[in-house]
Amino acid sequence: MNLSERIKMAREYAGLDQKGLAEKVGISQQMVSRLETGKADGSSYLIRIAQVCRVHPFWLYDESAEMVDEKLLTEEERKHLQLFREASPKTRRAVENVYEIEKQDGGMSQAPANNNRPQEQAA
Repeated sequence: MNLSERIKMAREYAGLDQKGLAEKVGISQQMVSRLETGKADGSSYLIRIAQVCRVHPFWLYDESAEMVDEKLLTEEERKHLQLFREASPKTRRAVENVYEIEKQDGGMSQAPANNNRPQEQAA
Protein backbone atom coordinates (compact mmCIF):
# COMPACT_ATOMS: atom_id res chain seq x y z
CA MET A 1 0.00 0.00 0.00
CA ASN A 2 1.41 3.40 -0.88
CA LEU A 3 1.35 6.61 1.17
CA SER A 4 -1.66 8.12 -0.59
CA GLU A 5 -3.69 4.96 0.09
CA ARG A 6 -2.65 4.99 3.76
CA ILE A 7 -3.66 8.65 4.13
CA LYS A 8 -7.10 7.86 2.71
CA MET A 9 -7.41 4.77 4.91
CA ALA A 10 -6.45 6.79 8.00
CA ARG A 11 -9.01 9.47 7.13
CA GLU A 12 -11.75 6.89 6.67
CA TYR A 13 -10.74 5.14 9.90
CA ALA A 14 -11.20 8.47 11.69
CA GLY A 15 -14.67 8.83 10.17
CA LEU A 16 -13.75 12.04 8.38
CA ASP A 17 -14.41 13.29 4.90
CA GLN A 18 -11.69 15.21 3.08
CA LYS A 19 -13.03 18.56 4.25
CA GLY A 20 -13.12 17.41 7.87
CA LEU A 21 -9.55 16.13 7.75
CA ALA A 22 -8.40 19.33 6.07
CA GLU A 23 -9.97 21.48 8.79
CA LYS A 24 -8.42 19.45 11.61
CA VAL A 25 -4.97 19.33 10.01
CA GLY A 26 -5.05 22.98 8.92
CA ILE A 27 -4.79 22.48 5.18
CA SER A 28 -7.20 22.83 2.26
CA GLN A 29 -9.56 20.10 1.11
CA GLN A 30 -7.80 20.31 -2.26
CA MET A 31 -4.50 19.45 -0.56
CA VAL A 32 -6.09 16.40 1.09
CA SER A 33 -7.36 15.33 -2.32
CA ARG A 34 -3.88 15.78 -3.82
CA LEU A 35 -2.33 13.78 -0.95
CA GLU A 36 -4.83 10.95 -1.45
CA THR A 37 -4.21 10.81 -5.19
CA GLY A 38 -0.44 10.95 -4.84
CA LYS A 39 -0.20 14.32 -6.59
CA ALA A 40 1.40 15.97 -3.55
CA ASP A 41 4.11 14.95 -1.11
CA GLY A 42 2.52 14.70 2.32
CA SER A 43 5.68 14.38 4.38
CA SER A 44 5.25 17.73 6.11
CA TYR A 45 1.70 16.82 7.17
CA LEU A 46 2.14 13.19 8.23
CA ILE A 47 2.55 13.72 11.97
CA ARG A 48 -0.52 15.95 12.18
CA ILE A 49 -2.58 13.60 9.99
CA ALA A 50 -1.57 10.67 12.20
CA GLN A 51 -2.55 12.62 15.34
CA VAL A 52 -5.91 13.70 13.93
CA CYS A 53 -6.73 10.23 12.60
CA ARG A 54 -5.35 8.48 15.68
CA VAL A 55 -3.12 6.15 13.72
CA HIS A 56 0.50 5.30 14.37
CA PRO A 57 2.75 7.78 12.51
CA PHE A 58 5.20 5.02 11.53
CA TRP A 59 2.35 3.10 9.91
CA LEU A 60 1.32 6.19 8.01
CA TYR A 61 4.90 6.86 6.91
CA ASP A 62 6.02 3.40 5.81
CA GLU A 63 3.89 0.69 7.47
CA SER A 64 6.69 -0.14 9.92
CA ALA A 65 4.18 -0.27 12.77
CA GLU A 66 0.59 -1.36 13.30
CA MET A 67 -2.00 1.09 12.02
CA VAL A 68 -3.51 1.70 15.44
CA ASP A 69 -1.61 1.86 18.70
CA GLU A 70 -4.05 0.43 21.24
CA LYS A 71 -2.66 2.81 23.87
CA LEU A 72 -4.28 5.64 21.89
CA LEU A 73 -7.77 4.15 22.07
CA THR A 74 -10.42 5.62 24.31
CA GLU A 75 -11.86 3.47 27.11
CA GLU A 76 -15.01 2.92 25.06
CA GLU A 77 -13.00 1.87 22.00
CA ARG A 78 -10.92 -0.54 24.11
CA LYS A 79 -14.09 -2.04 25.57
CA HIS A 80 -15.62 -2.56 22.13
CA LEU A 81 -12.39 -4.01 20.76
CA GLN A 82 -12.16 -6.47 23.65
CA LEU A 83 -15.79 -7.51 23.22
CA PHE A 84 -15.25 -8.00 19.49
CA ARG A 85 -12.13 -10.08 20.08
CA GLU A 86 -14.02 -12.33 22.51
CA ALA A 87 -17.04 -12.70 20.22
CA SER A 88 -17.79 -15.79 18.18
CA PRO A 89 -17.40 -15.60 14.39
CA LYS A 90 -21.19 -15.49 14.10
CA THR A 91 -21.43 -12.50 16.45
CA ARG A 92 -18.57 -10.73 14.65
CA ARG A 93 -20.40 -11.11 11.32
CA ALA A 94 -23.58 -9.75 12.91
CA VAL A 95 -21.71 -6.68 14.21
CA GLU A 96 -20.12 -6.12 10.82
CA ASN A 97 -23.56 -6.40 9.18
CA VAL A 98 -24.95 -3.75 11.53
CA TYR A 99 -22.09 -1.41 10.60
CA GLU A 100 -22.71 -2.03 6.91
CA ILE A 101 -26.40 -1.16 7.36
CA GLU A 102 -25.40 2.01 9.21
CA LYS A 103 -23.04 3.00 6.39
CA GLN A 104 -25.72 2.42 3.77
CA ASP A 105 -28.22 4.48 5.75
CA GLY A 106 -25.70 7.29 6.14
CA GLY A 107 -25.63 6.86 9.90
CA MET A 108 -21.84 6.54 10.08
CA SER A 109 -20.78 9.59 8.07
CA GLN A 110 -19.05 10.89 11.20
CA ALA A 111 -17.97 8.20 13.64
CA PRO A 112 -19.55 9.12 17.00
CA ALA A 113 -16.63 7.71 19.01
CA ASN A 114 -14.37 10.40 17.54
CA ASN A 115 -16.25 13.03 19.52
CA ASN A 116 -15.14 11.42 22.78
CA ARG A 117 -11.43 11.38 22.06
CA PRO A 118 -9.30 13.12 24.67
CA GLN A 119 -7.39 15.49 22.41
CA GLU A 120 -10.56 16.60 20.67
CA GLN A 121 -12.41 17.32 23.90
CA ALA A 122 -9.78 19.85 24.87
CA ALA A 123 -10.04 21.66 21.51
